[in-house]
Amino acid sequence: MIVAALGAAYYLGTQTMRETAEKEPLEKEPASNPPPAPREPSRPLTIGELAEFEHGTVRVYNYQDDVQANTGFGSILQPGNKFAAVDVEGCNRDSDAPISMNAFEFALVMPDNTRIQPTGLPAVEPDLHNPANLQRGECIRGWISYEVPQEANPAGVAFMSSRGSTARWDI
Repeated sequence: MIVAALGAAYYLGTQTMRETAEKEPLEKEPASNPPPAPREPSRPLTIGELAEFEHGTVRVYNYQDDVQANTGFGSILQPGNKFAAVDVEGCNRDSDAPISMNAFEFALVMPDNTRIQPTGLPAVEPDLHNPANLQRGECIRGWISYEVPQEANPAGVAFMSSRGSTARWDI
């Protein structure tokens, strides 16, 4: 009985494969052109400079070191750490499709090239910790908070979007 069931399954599987092969065209259509590569700055930017991409822009306005958490999150800092924050803005310049903006697309770059990710906590207001979908012509601006060692002096802010666009601002 098991042999008969296996034989039937084999037969049905080979028939399905033959039918699929008969339906597939012999020549495949040429692949559509890939989307244009994201535009990205060729050099590190300075704080305040605008990074322009295919359909949007990103700007880091300010970096603040050793900020006081104004939302009560100061008590959660690990001993020997401090909060740092970055004031950023993202805009959908001309895309009909929404462009997402997410705090986790930004990281602090340390002098040894390690990266520190955002805390995910709104330690500084107005915060930019909830993802936003920007419609054409829409912008969003806010602070992203990081927990860093007390003696740390970040070298820059890195941006890497889910679409592959990248930029870096020197601090």
